[in-house]
Amino acid sequence: MIDNSAYKLAQQAKDHSDWMSNFEEKRRNEIDQYQKEKSFTDEILALKNRNQELENLLSRPLKQIAQEHPAFKNNYEALINAYKEVQDEILAGWILSQKAYKETAMQVGIEAGKTPEEIKEMAKKNEDVVLNNQSEIDQGNNASTSKILTENLSAIIANRKKNQGK
Repeated sequence: MIDNSAYKLAQQAKDHSDWMSNFEEKRRNEIDQYQKEKSFTDEILALKNRNQELENLLSRPLKQIAQEHPAFKNNYEALINAYKEVQDEILAGWILSQKAYKETAMQVGIEAGKTPEEIKEMAKKNEDVVLNNQSEIDQGNNASTSKILTENLSAIIANRKKNQGK
C-alpha cells in the first residue's frame, strides 16, 4: 500500500503541477489579452481625441487655419488666388457686356433722335423699374430674377439715395 500511496501522491503532485502550469498559462493569456484590449482602447481613445481636434480645427474659418498651420497656408493662398482670377474674369466679362449694352443703347437712342442726356435719364428711370420689379419687357429684367441682386437690393437702394444727395 505504501507504494500505491506514493504513486497517488506523485500523481497528485503531477496533476497539481499540470494544473498550475495550465493556470499560469491561462493567466498569462488573459493578461496578454487584457493588454491588447487596453492598447486598442487607448488607440481608440486617441483616435477619438484626434477626430475631435480635427473637427474643432475645421469648424474655424479657413483664413484662421491658414495663419496657424503653414502647411495649409500655401494651399489656401493658391485656392484664394485661383478663385480671385476666376472672379476677376467673370467681373471683367460682366463689365464688358454692360459697356456694350450702354454703347448700343446710346447708338439706338441717338438714331431715335434722343440726346445722350435724355438717354442717361431714361437709364436712371429704368433702374427704378428694374429695382421695383416693374419691367414690362419679358426679358427677366426685374431685380427678383437675380439672387445676388435681390440679396444686395437694400444696399444698392441706400447707396443710390446717398449719391442722389451729392
